[in-house]
This record gives sequence, structure tokens and C-alpha cells, in this order.
Amino acid sequence: MNVVKGPEETDEVIVSLVGDLGVSIRGEPLAVPMMAARLIGFLAVHARPLRRSYVSGSLWPEVDERHAAASLRTALWRVPSRHGTVLVCATNSHLGLGSNVRVDLHEISRLAAALDGHGDPPLRWADVAHALPGLSDDLLTGWYDDWAAAERERFHQARLHLFDRIGEHLLLERRYGHAFEVGLALVRAEPLHESGHRIIVRVHLEEGNIADAFRCWELYAARLAREVGATPSPAMAELLQPYRVRRGRRVASAPAAHGGWASPQRTV
Repeated sequence: MNVVKGPEETDEVIVSLVGDLGVSIRGEPLAVPMMAARLIGFLAVHARPLRRSYVSGSLWPEVDERHAAASLRTALWRVPSRHGTVLVCATNSHLGLGSNVRVDLHEISRLAAALDGHGDPPLRWADVAHALPGLSDDLLTGWYDDWAAAERERFHQARLHLFDRIGEHLLLERRYGHAFEVGLALVRAEPLHESGHRIIVRVHLEEGNIADAFRCWELYAARLAREVGATPSPAMAELLQPYRVRRGRRVASAPAAHGGWASPQRTV
């Protein structure tokens, strides 16, 4: 059995939950049977040891307690090992990942805390750049367990919020190229989410690309009207208001008659 209780090896183990589950030891990918992967994934989304009965009941809710406990024992036997590294620590009552196991989800949570001013040491751009690949996809895509679906939705919303916070941080630091990439990533994650489009428009304005800012705004407004029959928020429109002129005078943006937003006024 590859799951033991006792001193753990120092080899770093990385468990990735973003996208599909992946495990690597010393940088080498480790093949994990699906039954063991479900156990590792469930333990990885929690930052503490869990009672065996809770784990078995959550992973096998459709069977009685005795059969769920038997399935858990089978899953534990199937947890792989390499170089003697302990991936899962098991006692008679609790299960948890080894102390040398790092989980990408928790690394992202630490970045979020740093952006909120609770991190120690203070946030650096290198920290942000290192974490961005971990935001490239949703959590455990293709997993249909109820617990996985709930965690995926929670992470999806947290991911959008984190992208937004990173974009704001980069704009304040005048890192416009990086902020633009974050805006694009946010739009890819949720095409109708306004924050990503707003970051992109702000980057164009800060760099003096007024025409590009209006073009991005118009494309977003048209898609929003077409797909959900809505208009951009007043905050989005206010970004461009100072640049809307007619006969040398500023004009306020207004909804077009068809329910979309009016095209930018041009100087005549």
C-alpha cells in the first residue's frame, strides 16, 4: 500500500486542479488512476485533514456506509507513489495530503490574499506572473461529481474576481501591456463579463489609443445587446465620455433607439 502514516520525504509534490487533475513529483508527471484521482482531488480542495467517513460519504454518496468505506480503502491502495514520497497521509480516523504537497488552488488563494493587502511579504509582479498560468482554465473540468461542480463554480467566480483585481493592480502600476493580457484572459474566461472589457478600454485610453478604445467598447456593447438584450454599465460609458465631442463640445453617451448604445460622436 502506497499510503502510509509516518515521516514524509522532502520531494516536492505538485497537485494541479486547474483544468484536469495532474500530479507531479520532482517535476515528473505521475500517472494517477481515476479512482485515486477523485480521492486526491477531493482532499486537495480542502486545506485540512478530513474524517474518513466524510470523505467516503462525499465521494460515494449513492451507496451505504459500509460499501463507501470499502471503496475508499480501494482508492487509497491505488494512490501511486514515486521515490518513496508520501502523497496521502492516512490514520484510522482522518485523511489528508502530505505536508510536502503543494496545490495550485491554494497558491492562487494566497495571491488573492496578497492583492487584498493581507499577504506577507508584499505582492510583487513576479508573484502575479507566476500565478497567471494557474488561472488559464476552470477547476477540474470534465468532472461531474456534485462536490466538483460546486467547487468549480466557486473557483470560476473567484477567478473572475482575481483577474479583475490583478488588472486593477497592473493599471495602477502602469504595466499596461500586462494589464491588457489580463483583460484578454478575463474576456476569454467570461466573454460577457464587463470587467475584462473595461480593463482593455482603460489600457487603450492610457496609451492614447482612443480609436481602439471606442472600437472595443462598441464591439462589447453590440455583443451584449445581441446576446442578452442589455447595455454596458454607466461606469463603462463614463470611461469614454470625456472623449465624446461634437462641434467642440462634450456630449453624454446615450442608448440608441434600438436598445444598444449610440456610436461615438465625432467632431464635425
